[in-house]
Amino acid sequence: MRKLILVAALVCLMCSVGIANAGILDMVGVGTEVNVGFNRELALSELGQDIEMDMETYLITLPVQLADWLVITPMIGVAHNSFSADTSFATIEADTDAGIAAGIRVEAKLYEVKVDNALLNGLTVTGFGSYLFSNTEIDTVSIGVLEINNPLRNDVTLHDMELGAKLSKKIGVVTPYIGIAYTNIFGQAKINASVINLEDDIVDRNDNGSVGMRLGLGAEPISGLTLSVDGKLFDQTAIGGKVSYKF
Repeated sequence: MRKLILVAALVCLMCSVGIANAGILDMVGVGTEVNVGFNRELALSELGQDIEMDMETYLITLPVQLADWLVITPMIGVAHNSFSADTSFATIEADTDAGIAAGIRVEAKLYEVKVDNALLNGLTVTGFGSYLFSNTEIDTVSIGVLEINNPLRNDVTLHDMELGAKLSKKIGVVTPYIGIAYTNIFGQAKINASVINLEDDIVDRNDNGSVGMRLGLGAEPISGLTLSVDGKLFDQTAIGGKVSYKF
C-alpha cells in the first residue's frame, strides 16, 4: 500500500508543478479524502448470485476551479474491497489487497437564491458527478471454514459512477447540504482458487442502477481550507471525509 500511496502522491505533485508552470496555480488546490462503504448490494450477473461489498478508498485530490461555478477534481489513490455471498452450501467471503484507484469528480453551481428572506437567501443548487475506477487483487477466499490464501489467479475491476444534485446553504463557516444521486457500478471478478474457479461480471443488484440520498456538512475554518463530512444512504451505506486547501 505504501508504494501505491507514494506513486499517487508523486503523480499529484507532478500535476501541481505542471499547473504552476502554466501560471494558473491560484485555480488549484490539493487535498485528501477517505471513504468507507458497507454492505453495498451487488450481484454476479451470469451466476445470478447476490453479493455484498465493503469498500475503502484513500485518495489524493487535485481540485481545479475553472470558473466561479465549476470545479473539476482528479483523484488517485488506493482501494480495498471485501465481498461476501450466502450460497446454498456455504458463506463465501473474499478479501483483497490494496489496489489502485483513480477517477474524477465534477461539481457545478446551477442556481443560487438571492432574496430578502433570510431563510431562503443563499440557498444553492449544485450538480455533481463522479467516476472512480479501481483494480484490486484478491488475497484470501473463505468458503465456510476453509480459507485459501493467495489464489492462483485473481483480479477485481470496478467502475463506479454517480450523478446527482444537492441543496446547500452557507451558515457562517459551515455549509450543510442534502441531495439525491443516481449511482451505477459494474466490473468483473476473476478468481482461480483450485476448488473455486470464477469469471463473472459484477453489477448493481438493481439492473438500471440505484437512487440514494446524500447529506453532509462542509466547513471553511480559515480562508482556503475546506473540511467536509459526507454520508450516503439507501443506494449504499457510506461515510467519507475530505480535506483540501486552495492556493
